[in-house]
Amino acid sequence: MRNILLTSVLLLSSFTVSAQPLTWISGRMSALGGGHAADGKTFSARFYNPAYLALDKNETLYSDISLSFSGFNDKIVGLITDQDYLGLLPVEEGTYFKADLSGPLNSGFIRDNTGFRAFNQINVLSFTPNMVVSSAFRIRSVMAFEGGHGWELPLPGSWRGKAYWGFLGKYIIGWEYIYSDDVLEFLYSLSKPSLLLESPMTVKTGAGLDFGAVHVLSNSFSWAITAHDLLTPYAEFTYDSAEDYGQSNGYSSVEFGLAPVVVSAGIKYSPAVFRKNRWIGPWDIFFDYRDIFAFAYDDPVNPILNIGIGTELTLLNIIDLRLGMTEGLFSMGTAIKFKHWGAGISFYGNELSGEPGVFSVYSVKLNIEFHK
Repeated sequence: MRNILLTSVLLLSSFTVSAQPLTWISGRMSALGGGHAADGKTFSARFYNPAYLALDKNETLYSDISLSFSGFNDKIVGLITDQDYLGLLPVEEGTYFKADLSGPLNSGFIRDNTGFRAFNQINVLSFTPNMVVSSAFRIRSVMAFEGGHGWELPLPGSWRGKAYWGFLGKYIIGWEYIYSDDVLEFLYSLSKPSLLLESPMTVKTGAGLDFGAVHVLSNSFSWAITAHDLLTPYAEFTYDSAEDYGQSNGYSSVEFGLAPVVVSAGIKYSPAVFRKNRWIGPWDIFFDYRDIFAFAYDDPVNPILNIGIGTELTLLNIIDLRLGMTEGLFSMGTAIKFKHWGAGISFYGNELSGEPGVFSVYSVKLNIEFHK
């Protein structure tokens, strides 16, 4: 069953079934079960929902660098605990391994409710269904520029709390190279790198808008909604080979389209139990339903995969403990934070099929952040 799914995944350029917003997911978000609409605690969270730009004081992010490794559960655990690198090599049941570097370009600022950020990501993926069928090797790189503004939203006099809304504009360009062949041919190509340049390459560029709104009812409760990729047209240029792209020989085909709109809603509850405690708290709990209109897709996913849950508790004002669930898989992490920098680790999973637990991969992510 898993071999069939791997062969199907080989044909896809995006390794998830449901629509994924074109946005940055930080190490903290990964540990909390993904991005949450009602979370505006950090720099990255305020760009996930631009309504929080209206609430923010001036802030500068110098860099946020993260490195993650992904694979099947038993293999990624073996890599972490036993340094079992041989476990990543092709075996009868197949392999899946991805390394992702986000940054070092991930910098930005927020001034007077206006924010700007630029970031880059690069990941390398290799997987082999088994020793007798095709192997795949993919390199993907993305660079993005984002800018937005947040405003207070007037409410009727009878309504409690305050509301805010915001827009974020973005420009994204990505490069993707995929090599697909049987295992022996792939190994042979490593000894003759010129063969690798014969595989196709795509360049994808687009620009679009994100929208967010949040209603803060009290210090304990707020609810929010986000709409990522509201209007995000893109163009995808395909080159017959990486060599043609490198020599500027021109693309062989071009495809135009619109990225799918991803509408999500969520709540945040902050229990008051630790509010007056000097050493414990704050404590935040998040619940989201992501991609609300996923049921309208031609091949809808199980609704469980759209649920995101997360909780974060701060200890001694410098340590964050995090726990979450997304796509039917648990996540967790911790971080230590100081005045101008912080570091963290997160463990999380992704479901690459449309049903929980059918084709799950797990990841570990390390990150370090420098800010003002």
